Amino acid sequence: MRPGAHDLGGAPGYGAVERAAGSEPVFSEAWQRRVFGLTFATLAQGLYNTDENRFARESMDPADYRASSYWELWFAALETNLVDKRIVSFGEIDSRAATLQSESTSDRPDVLMPELFDDVESAVRGGVSPARDVGDSPRYGPGDRVRALTHHPRGHTRLPAYAMGREGVVTRVCGAYVYPDTNAHLEGEHPHYVYTVRFAADELWGSRGEPGVVVHLDLWEPYLEPTAPAESEQ
Repeated sequence: MRPGAHDLGGAPGYGAVERAAGSEPVFSEAWQRRVFGLTFATLAQGLYNTDENRFARESMDPADYRASSYWELWFAALETNLVDKRIVSFGEIDSRAATLQSESTSDRPDVLMPELFDDVESAVRGGVSPARDVGDSPRYGPGDRVRALTHHPRGHTRLPAYAMGREGVVTRVCGAYVYPDTNAHLEGEHPHYVYTVRFAADELWGSRGEPGVVVHLDLWEPYLEPTAPAESEQ
């Protein structure tokens, strides 16, 4: 199965990543701020989880995904999740949008939900930690050589395609966290240890990788298998 439109790391033909000079604002238009707020408000109510939210973006039609801006992707995921959870329908969204366009802002009633605002502020400022306690010990430690598995799941995964089948060295044990591959599909949190793994750029991308450059990835334990011991352990 080919990587989704979101999995572009190291893919040729897209050019360099453009970075804005100076300090770029988080929101360049008011609607982007609203999409951010609505997403956190619905997450704070437990209508869906963060991995479901990511998967909703990844499930977009590739052409639509590539033609969308960052906040347009967020908006599409918000709509998809609310429709999938049967909170609203696409028809209701379209009807409400048409109504809002035809009325003045003064005609819109204020709906105050202070308890929801508190939840949203807490989630935005403090985050919702996916860290979990597990009973077993980590399988790997710093210096261990590992290989990222080659698998192409039909659902959500945080293992980038460019790392599949590539060898690296564990540099840090990060702790145990909710496993996104199952959490995105409501199959349980199933927390696993996460490791920071160092890969050589030319290991990941062959001749296109710059010699001497390394890439660090945080990878869940099920994504990895052991290889030969690290040179420091030989």
